Amino acid sequence: MLDITGEDATHWNPGREFLVVGDRSALVFESPLDNPAGKILLYSGYSDRITPAGSSRIILHFVDSAGITYRYTTNKEQLQSVISSELPMLIDLVQVNRLRDKLAGKRLWIKTDKWLDANGGIYAGSKYDAVTITDVCGGSENLPFLIYFTDSSGRQSCIRMSQSEGALASRPFHTLFSLENPRLSYPSVSDEIWDKIKRGQVAEGMNKQECRLALGNPDNVDTDRDYSRLIETWTYANGIFLRFEDGVLVYFRK
Repeated sequence: MLDITGEDATHWNPGREFLVVGDRSALVFESPLDNPAGKILLYSGYSDRITPAGSSRIILHFVDSAGITYRYTTNKEQLQSVISSELPMLIDLVQVNRLRDKLAGKRLWIKTDKWLDANGGIYAGSKYDAVTITDVCGGSENLPFLIYFTDSSGRQSCIRMSQSEGALASRPFHTLFSLENPRLSYPSVSDEIWDKIKRGQVAEGMNKQECRLALGNPDNVDTDRDYSRLIETWTYANGIFLRFEDGVLVYFRK
């Protein structure tokens, strides 16, 4: 993922494609007044504007397929400070295409069970399942990559992914996919427990490592001691509550 990063505008060639996303995208451009969400705009160049305070601002110029010009005034004074991955409401399709070339046809193991259907609805998939990447498209403003895949049963789904660098890297590649089968790293986990882990479920008797694999890291951990027992409680932001005694799950609430 090291080369799937934003590029400064000194490296942009005319015709570089950007996908417009977001219901507020009309606010980004000076003209025209229509909402260009969903359009692919082609970069056509830039100009400078002097502000009333005397500083300079870079203005980016784009055109759509009908030849209509869109202008976006940045808050940058130098062209090299304009980074393609940092433009609001715009997804750099050069990066999308690079990622597609890297991933299409690859067999990976997915690390999340929050999958999207064809209509964008979230449903429970199977984490740590083997999947084959079929396509990469533009996603949303904060999650610019939409990764399409088929699972081991042939079901088609997708998930959204962020850049792997910068402040908006909330769902980078390494948190969503593994290059190797994670099952091989946990030979002591029984097949029955692993099946629960894949479905994001826990059961009494599971240990902390198994619960962490199933649910992820807790948002809060409290520890206490009751006579000879070590008591630990995990809570999650979505309301899930786990109680361990000496490292073994004895109670949970979902």
